[in-house]
Amino acid sequence: MKRKMNCFYAHSLSNLLTIGGLAVALVGCALGEWELGGWFALVLAIGGILAMACGFVVGYRYIICPHCGEPLYDFPRLPSKIPTYCPHCGAYIEEPDL
Repeated sequence: MKRKMNCFYAHSLSNLLTIGGLAVALVGCALGEWELGGWFALVLAIGGILAMACGFVVGYRYIICPHCGEPLYDFPRLPSKIPTYCPHCGAYIEEPDL
């Protein structure tokens, strides 16, 4: 069953991609610095940076109010948690049931 993208799911996915991508990029950079990985280290570093970029894109595209469609963040900073009320329209934002 395909899950519908909402602001809560997008927030979790964005955090997962960003933090995971950072970890992979750091491992790739560490392997390259120690001259252990060669091309593998480069691929890890580039893959981690791409995963981080995808995390930011998901966050900026889908962390929006389900009522008015305005963003729930102050550009360029993504929120650490989804607010209870929309800062633009004031509507209550609740997590949907699965």
